[in-house]
Amino acid sequence: MQESNDFTHPTQSKPKTLSIVIPCYNEKATITSILSVVQNVDIPYHKEIIVVDDCSKDGTREILQSLMTNNAAQSQALDVGCLSQIGGGGS
Repeated sequence: MQESNDFTHPTQSKPKTLSIVIPCYNEKATITSILSVVQNVDIPYHKEIIVVDDCSKDGTREILQSLMTNNAAQSQALDVGCLSQIGGGGS
């Protein structure tokens, strides 16, 4: 099998998507900078960032919701989804 430096599927004209899953719990102080670092990594893929919040109690979820709303309003290319665990901890 011959390797290629082309990061697109032979029948597609757009780059493949790299899904990045970031679990978090009470990351109010760091989640914005973490997402900024991940967003600014230069790779030849479309990045899909999925943040999984494990029922944070410090306001992390509200920060994530605000970031998603702001990015949508500004039509930014950051594709962030936020999932919250139902129930209490233990993941």
